[in-house]
Amino acid sequence: KVAFETRDIIDDLVVTTKENEKLFFQMKRTVSLTKSEDSDFYKAINQFVRQYIQDGTSVNYYILVTTSNASNPIKNEIRKILESIRLNPLTFIENPLNNSEKSSFNRFKSIIREIYHSATSKNMTEQQFLDFASKVVISILDIEDGMAFEKSVLTAIYGKINTKSPQFFWSFLISTSLSFASNRVSVLCNELKDKWKDYLDKPKERISKEEVVGELFSLVLNEEGFSIGKDVVLVEGNEELGE
Repeated sequence: KVAFETRDIIDDLVVTTKENEKLFFQMKRTVSLTKSEDSDFYKAINQFVRQYIQDGTSVNYYILVTTSNASNPIKNEIRKILESIRLNPLTFIENPLNNSEKSSFNRFKSIIREIYHSATSKNMTEQQFLDFASKVVISILDIEDGMAFEKSVLTAIYGKINTKSPQFFWSFLISTSLSFASNRVSVLCNELKDKWKDYLDKPKERISKEEVVGELFSLVLNEEGFSIGKDVVLVEGNEELGE
């Protein structure tokens, strides 16, 4: 289930899995690592901590989605440290950190402990901090018009829809999502599939690799004497897309 603008503490977007796990999303176009209570980052972490306190010993995750416009301490240093904690919460601190990473981590930890104490009047234990930090994810999503991740999405969905224009289907998804958000509704996965049935009925096996490559990389020139250079970069699959 996908729920938009919910009554939860973290309210931008909540995804519920088949196993009844919840992924809470908070969206911020740009954030910086500051202890100012008026900052978007502080507000997001404040919501994460209070949701964590309310959830107790759940397996829920708290995801801050931002863009590459976020400050380097957040999009690089804190993001890296949180990934390290998820991989090995017991010994992550043994991983070498430079001075800048240590400073960012200490500020991040200080913010979390301050918010926790404010909400509970108790000091957060080291184990509680590690448990909380292992559930926090920072995701860089450059998905606005013309940005890199949007191009990755268009490439990924090309072979899964029965239209020659992935841009059309992508625009349809965005307008549908905006409608859901403005009306504060929730929707089941099966309902979405049914809603998009006309676009998704094309079997994958009917799409050849040659058709995908031809559509994305073909170049036709209709005039003589026009010089052009073109680079094609081939990369491995995108982990965030699961491709």
